[in-house]
Amino acid sequence: METTGLSVGKSVLNGALSYAKSAIAQEVALQLGVQRDQAFTRDELEMMLSFLMAAHEERDNHKVVKTWVKQVRDVAYDVEDCLQDLAVRLGKPSRWCFLRTLVDRHRVVTRMKELRAKVEDVSQRRIATMFGIEEARRQKDKAKVDLSQLINEGNQDLRVIVVWGTGGVLGQTVVIKAAYDNLKRSKMFELYAWFRIVHTFNPLEFLQCIMRQFYQISFEETGETQEKTSIGAQVFKKMGITKQDDLVDAFSEHVNEKSYLIVLCDLSIEEWDVITGYFPDNKKGSRIIVSTEHGEVASLCAGQESTVSELNQSSVDHSIFASYNKESQVVGREKEKIDLINLISKQDDQQPIVISVWGMGGLGKTTLVKEIYQRQELGGLFEKRACVTIMRPFVLQEILESLAMQLDADSVGLGTQKVTGTEALIEVLDKVLARKRCLIVLDDLSSIREWDMIIQSLPKMESACRIIITTREENIARRCSQKPENIYKLKVLEDSDALDLLTKKVLIQNNLAAFVQLL
Repeated sequence: METTGLSVGKSVLNGALSYAKSAIAQEVALQLGVQRDQAFTRDELEMMLSFLMAAHEERDNHKVVKTWVKQVRDVAYDVEDCLQDLAVRLGKPSRWCFLRTLVDRHRVVTRMKELRAKVEDVSQRRIATMFGIEEARRQKDKAKVDLSQLINEGNQDLRVIVVWGTGGVLGQTVVIKAAYDNLKRSKMFELYAWFRIVHTFNPLEFLQCIMRQFYQISFEETGETQEKTSIGAQVFKKMGITKQDDLVDAFSEHVNEKSYLIVLCDLSIEEWDVITGYFPDNKKGSRIIVSTEHGEVASLCAGQESTVSELNQSSVDHSIFASYNKESQVVGREKEKIDLINLISKQDDQQPIVISVWGMGGLGKTTLVKEIYQRQELGGLFEKRACVTIMRPFVLQEILESLAMQLDADSVGLGTQKVTGTEALIEVLDKVLARKRCLIVLDDLSSIREWDMIIQSLPKMESACRIIITTREENIARRCSQKPENIYKLKVLEDSDALDLLTKKVLIQNNLAAFVQLL
């Protein structure tokens, strides 16, 4: 249908253009003094035709293009009707009789002016359409990211990037292999290894496969190869003479002291849970790439707070995505992070600790607390975690349901037996939190009443549990945290940190570097 619409539009426009270029139209324009209007109409019709032909060749099915084609078709009909009418009149023996009176002349001139206005209006829409579509395409391309860029960016923390999509393992492998080989050639990392699980995961086979690749890199860099002996043979010999315990020690030494890029393919969640314990966060900017066909696996490997971006790749038949944790969005809050982590880690044998972070809006309370909530060093302190933002209007049942889902989705139910009702959710939370160390974040409390309703709905928790709340009001913070030492006021950023934040959030993210040069 779209192609038919374009074809009809071209056909009608061709007819109108032929009349606009005709000698009769030029004669009328000359006699009435509207040559400029006639020339403008002719030129704009030619531009419209070129645009339609380009759209037809590119099979452009953009909705805006379809709408504009309809408008072009309508105005082309008007132009053709008007010019045909003039041609018929001018074709009569007394072709200038209808122009003898000023009224007739005025009518024709007015109609030509109206035609020009219509053509000009549609032409302006063409320009807007072109810019709009190009901008949409730019934004779409801008939204895609490059895998190598994802691997390179970020701080020195260990980063997990999960590649998944609709194109199957082969498409993902092509994208990952290109980035992997690129980075290996540029020696961005000290260690590289690629592992694919074929059958049941075997820890010893995994360790041997990884160390074989580590040793190969070592031989390639140092040139420790005997004459007429290949690197592969040297690696085989090294693996043969290394005892299992020594191999484990060598692996630990490598991954603790050197930066590494590891690719893991076809993992299940259970296998990921085992393998992830082998690779420590050595604070050297190491990266782990996981390839999977399933979005659910990607979400669990990358973490609940992960970001999903579409990856740049050559195939247009399918999409490939990357799930990853974004680089820290907190700027200039290192002291605050340390202070809050110390508060969370503080021991209290009597009761769970409620920590209140308060301050005026826009200081970054939510960003700061959520980053701390995701910190790996807190993983060993808590068995359960949940983070809820208080929405408006306040609905207690929705908050309890979100807490229960995050703490234990199976207890709430994901199918027809889903638990509903405030009382039922309170019972679920009572069972889930029984004798468990948990960390709960309640973001953006706006009243004491909200706090009272939530805390009264939660069961009595272990003393090792922690609740963190954020609010703009000091009186709410004091109500939530009974002890003054657990109340933390967030202050405004220092000037230098504020400038860093501006640069990171505005100039870099919006590509306004050129604007800075103008200041």
